[in-house]
Amino acid sequence: MVCTGASASAGRATRLNLDQYIATTSAAIRTFTGTREAKVMVNLSPARPAPPFRVAMTVLANGIRPAPVRTSIAAAAQAVRAYTPGFKVTSLAVDPGRISVAVEVTASGGRLPRHAGSVDIINAAAVLLAEQLATSSR
Repeated sequence: MVCTGASASAGRATRLNLDQYIATTSAAIRTFTGTREAKVMVNLSPARPAPPFRVAMTVLANGIRPAPVRTSIAAAAQAVRAYTPGFKVTSLAVDPGRISVAVEVTASGGRLPRHAGSVDIINAAAVLLAEQLATSSR
């Protein structure tokens, strides 16, 4: 998995915690997929104008069937867009033994610049989780 974000959206705390982000993300990939190996890389781009937050993932998987993979990714993207409207799948290729998907997240505006999609999706996920916890504890 390769994450690319705008350098302008990565403050001091983000930069100090990149190693922890990489380790946590790698562990999450291994846990959710059952794979033994996962590699995570982060690129901070100083480009102007600042690029949106992007994630490219490649999964090596024998015996995959393209139609269920495409359906599953489309459903997941729709679920994420329910709380982060700026989320979109920009590329999807399902070949024998390999899935490649790229997503892009732009912030919805307001207080965050459009290139801060990583912050927008984290905030939206935190709000969603808080709402789910609040309704389940009643």
